[in-house]
Amino acid sequence: MFRGIAVRDRFGPVAVAFIPVFVLGFSPFALYGYLVFVSFHAVFIHANVRWRFPGLRWAISTPRYHHWHHASDAEGIDKNFAQFLPLWDLLFGTAHLPHHWPNHYGVEHFEPPQSYLGQLAYPFRSAEKYGLDDPLTRH
Repeated sequence: MFRGIAVRDRFGPVAVAFIPVFVLGFSPFALYGYLVFVSFHAVFIHANVRWRFPGLRWAISTPRYHHWHHASDAEGIDKNFAQFLPLWDLLFGTAHLPHHWPNHYGVEHFEPPQSYLGQLAYPFRSAEKYGLDDPLTRH
């Protein structure tokens, strides 16, 4: 019963990715609980709130932690990649959680193409054409 619901649900093709979880014998209720958690957590970490969760700051990603992931301040570039557990960033040396908040967000020096087709083709264009640093060739 629940396997059919997972595939028919609005997740569409994404639900197919969870088939191995069912094959391995995980409870559908556990999977749905996880999906509820992930949904709320995604909204939570993108919330524009200035709350500080001192007890959670290294246990789970918080809005303040995730703000630095989107920061374009020099100190925040290439930091805070972990979606849920800052432990991964601590292990790989990419954790960054100062006491202040970022001043700037987004990508610096980037003007997306103005046309719809230009935006569709953009990922397949050379980084040099747009004056961007290619992360695959950084030294």
